[in-house]
Amino acid sequence: MEQGWTIHRFEQIDSTSTWLKDRATLEPHKTAAVADFQSAGRGRLGRQWIAPPGTALMVSLLLHPNWQVERGPWLTMIAGVAAAETLAYASGLNIQLKWPNDVVIELGGELHKMGGILQEVETDNGRLTQAIIGIGLNINMNSADLPPATHTPACSLKSITGNLFDRDLLLDQLLSRFDTHYQRAEQNQSPQKAWQKILITLGKRVTATVMRDGNPAHKIEGIATGVDEWGRLLIETDSGKVEPVVAGDVTLRGGTSIQNTHKSSTDGTDFTD
Repeated sequence: MEQGWTIHRFEQIDSTSTWLKDRATLEPHKTAAVADFQSAGRGRLGRQWIAPPGTALMVSLLLHPNWQVERGPWLTMIAGVAAAETLAYASGLNIQLKWPNDVVIELGGELHKMGGILQEVETDNGRLTQAIIGIGLNINMNSADLPPATHTPACSLKSITGNLFDRDLLLDQLLSRFDTHYQRAEQNQSPQKAWQKILITLGKRVTATVMRDGNPAHKIEGIATGVDEWGRLLIETDSGKVEPVVAGDVTLRGGTSIQNTHKSSTDGTDFTD
């Protein structure tokens, strides 16, 4: 396993993030909880996320960053980049991100979801004292095991390639790549450039449902032109005004897409079983 991480493994658990949250004061910085099956896995906006046993990479990371609160979104960005890089490295596929936290791939002109990220933080006197980052990635699910089709249908590495992948090797890669980007953030380097490079959202017409206190507040529609240093999505409305979106649910409405490419070979490492 990747050096520097304390790793707890479970065959079955309700939620790796909940387990870490209950033990957060007892566990050190850089603790990971990994499960073969979660009975109460959670996604954004209270959505349920469940995968058949042994088919997904389900891991939660506990960090004690002691960063300024403003840098909190960097952790979601780092996790997203690490996840996309890991899947691309293992499969050679063009893996991208949909703002703010979906791991996606474009197949036949249609967006498919491969996973997501959920972050919970604790703060004290303007400092980010604790963060738990849940990462769920669809790896070895058959097409029949995937959730029913929604606005963004789901897929997995296996459903695309037909291959089984070694989840332990994928976990090693994920933790290693997270470390690399985290160390740069510790040197006050925003992950914004790496994140923006693989955001499929940019250049597209979007509708953002802006959230406030966990509830929809209002909608902003326009062209997603970029993201700033803190991860806010910049939307240029039809009136020409640029609106920064801190938190929300974004729907792609089509339009011209900036072509992002993020392909990688396995470089001699075989991730398939």
